[in-house]
Amino acid sequence: MSKKHDELFSVSHFLLMDEALTLVRTGGPSALFFYYLGTLPFVAALLIFWNDMSYSSFAAEHALWTSLLMGMLFCWMKGWQAVYGRVLHDIRLGITPQLAGPAEFFRICFRQAMIQPWGIFLFMLCIPLLFLPFPWVNAFFQNHTVLGAVADKKELTRQSMTLAAKEKWQNYVIIWILSPWPLFLVFLSCFGLAALIIHFGEMYGIRTEFFGDLPWFVIGVLFIILGVWPASPLGVVLAVNILLLLIALPHLINMLTGVETVMLRSGYYWFANTTSLLTISCGVYLLLDPLLKAAYTLRCFYGMSLRSGTDLLVDLRLANK
Repeated sequence: MSKKHDELFSVSHFLLMDEALTLVRTGGPSALFFYYLGTLPFVAALLIFWNDMSYSSFAAEHALWTSLLMGMLFCWMKGWQAVYGRVLHDIRLGITPQLAGPAEFFRICFRQAMIQPWGIFLFMLCIPLLFLPFPWVNAFFQNHTVLGAVADKKELTRQSMTLAAKEKWQNYVIIWILSPWPLFLVFLSCFGLAALIIHFGEMYGIRTEFFGDLPWFVIGVLFIILGVWPASPLGVVLAVNILLLLIALPHLINMLTGVETVMLRSGYYWFANTTSLLTISCGVYLLLDPLLKAAYTLRCFYGMSLRSGTDLLVDLRLANK
């Protein structure tokens, strides 16, 4: 078999994403429980941490211990996401999912802690490089997560790198449709542009109070229309729905209870800031990422099956039942 054909998976881009959705539905609430057991505490702590560091007068005093806590919760999240990947992998194999014991889970978290934090810096590095290395970088770290409880510890990094290079166009399509990261990276670019507007305004003698939160709002809307929509169409649809929910919620509370919340009194200013945009981004992440992990679990499954033929053996066994 030639190298060219050896790199082709047995399923196309959209069929793999359809199978990923089926895999998540087959796993059901029990599989999603492991994912959200790790991810929800980290996301909640991230929002509190971001708000505290942005607005609290005691931010400097809290920075050390809260940063350590965020690091621990990040490792906790990646450990449970690896367990989630293992559950999905076992379901695809047609076997009963094997859960990790406490000692094994600690080892999984340790292996994730050695590699995954580098992803944050590499993702940020993709911005000045015009996102060119982003697909490969994203695929490597996604593979390292979903294989964290599946692959041998000595082969985990090598396998993750090898599988990240396979089916490049399939990887691009998955990122385009399912990944929340393009949304995050464009939002970060949005924050940077708004900061530049304020900086140059101050250079020319225009006070910061003159701008308020308006640059965040204007640049955010502009980037959603021109930048984020082509980069992450499904992410934008979810983000807009979450935004509309957050806008409607204060009015609904006011209609039902007569309570006029701070969000209702502040108008659009309550969501024209980094904390609100991060809240929307985290909501998109919580909705899309389980499906993204399932897609990369299947990519790894089919990639490892190119030589072993495991996918054919599993399908034959299931067909004979």
